[in-house]
Amino acid sequence: MGDGLDLRIAHISDPHFESPFFSEELARKALRKLNNLELDLIVCTGDLTVEGLIDEFKRAKEFFSNLSTHSKLIIPGNHDARNVGFEVFTEFFGERWKTLEKGGIRLFGADSSQPDLDDGHIGRENYRRIHNYLKDAEFSVFALHHHLVPLPKTGRERSVTVDSGDVLKLLVDADVDLVLSGHRHIHWLWDLEGITILHAGALATRRVKGREKPSFNVIDIGKKIVVHKVVVEESETEKIFEKKIKRK
Repeated sequence: MGDGLDLRIAHISDPHFESPFFSEELARKALRKLNNLELDLIVCTGDLTVEGLIDEFKRAKEFFSNLSTHSKLIIPGNHDARNVGFEVFTEFFGERWKTLEKGGIRLFGADSSQPDLDDGHIGRENYRRIHNYLKDAEFSVFALHHHLVPLPKTGRERSVTVDSGDVLKLLVDADVDLVLSGHRHIHWLWDLEGITILHAGALATRRVKGREKPSFNVIDIGKKIVVHKVVVEESETEKIFEKKIKRK
């Protein structure tokens, strides 16, 4: 791999606009922080809404329209698929399955939601196109809403991606570098089989686990991948991960 990679990504998830726990103050602070960062791309891994309703999508659209970063990859979560919200999502944010190539990095955004169900699902019919799109990339990123691996401090295991074992195998076979997801409202990182699996905390809702705080991730990709956790209501950021990028 050459030295041409140079990209800064903000990874956000689960703002849940207009939910009873949604905070306008958090949304304003998150917007300000995101706009003060020199970002090349923003990836949102779903749950923009709480019930998949039009007014919730309108508020989400307003937020994303006020972000100064032009390039965005936004995919739905299980809450966005409620009440036929999966159709409304496309009116505001385009296709639910997305691909994007930027700065030598190839991203695949998958819709792991199912209408009116909380469980995640990718589906055998999608495996080949995911593998073929990501397999030869200089650096590859797979984004989905649901978690592929159980997370600590989230209680009883539920609403996992039901075909997570098969999905993990195809990602390993495709030599994927980074997986981004959300769903459980907790920041966490696993590094398994050469894949960095990064979860974002909830962005703008007070419905978080224990003493977890609303947060998002900033990922710098160059000769190394460096991940910082940004707590929305704190001034300091925390570097939580760094590793040299494998050559392909």
